[in-house]
Amino acid sequence: MAYLTELQKQGIGDLLQDWPIGDAINYDMVQPFTSYEIPPDLPEWERNLLGNPNFRGFVQEPGKSNYPPPGNPLGLGKEHGGDPGIYVRDIDKFQPEWTPAATEEGRFNRKLADAVGHEGRHMYFDDNPELYEGINVTALGNDIRVAGEEYNRWLDMQAGGQGLSESDLYQNRALRHYMNMDRPGEGRLGTHGLAEIFENATRKFRKHRVDDRNRKFVERLRNRRPGPMGQPLSRQRTQPTGGGGGAWSPSGADLSPGGGYGQSPTGSDIAGTPFSRGGILGAF
Repeated sequence: MAYLTELQKQGIGDLLQDWPIGDAINYDMVQPFTSYEIPPDLPEWERNLLGNPNFRGFVQEPGKSNYPPPGNPLGLGKEHGGDPGIYVRDIDKFQPEWTPAATEEGRFNRKLADAVGHEGRHMYFDDNPELYEGINVTALGNDIRVAGEEYNRWLDMQAGGQGLSESDLYQNRALRHYMNMDRPGEGRLGTHGLAEIFENATRKFRKHRVDDRNRKFVERLRNRRPGPMGQPLSRQRTQPTGGGGGAWSPSGADLSPGGGYGQSPTGSDIAGTPFSRGGILGAF
């Protein structure tokens, strides 16, 4: 069930193109908090988080609850052991006609889109765990849970042209321990050392996004629309030019980047697995 209109999806996607994550999100999975069916065994402090106005979004961790997730028994919820979706507070209030940053309403739109982008990256990393290898390092205890959420916030701030504040970093006790630990022959990691780790991981993430876009473009080429008169695409001989042999080209094909091939046949799998290993604890 899609909770957003097509105009809302397009508006959010337009705001997220510079992440770069916007085109990797399945916007049919974005839904408001009100649609979340709270598991009966969810800890009380996490229930309280759902009522905190500063808590803007989350994705459910697989296997978080001992109760079976709601929905189709053959659907994503049953398959992954969680209630699928990106849950963002007040996302249903997103108004496509509001100009970003020009008005208070536009700034509200921006915050909603940012929350979708943050949670969408959680899903993307969960589906591509190799992107966490750069922060799953000895300097951080070989545990991505120590820095996973902070790294995602780093990407939030990079998109907004800001840096990650020390006060934010030091709220994570485990991370604070590794940053302050005196390493023989290397000294303290500190915020500068952590920033270097995050910068290296970000370069890998951006390259992965470029490669992923290129792969999807090739998929569209391979599954392009039928040729003239509804005939399937085939290779036809073209007239030779200049005295050499002929060339081969697909009949009816438009090979320009915006050549109107339509949607990739993979459709909704673009967003990847719809869960974050950080779960509700790693919410934005």
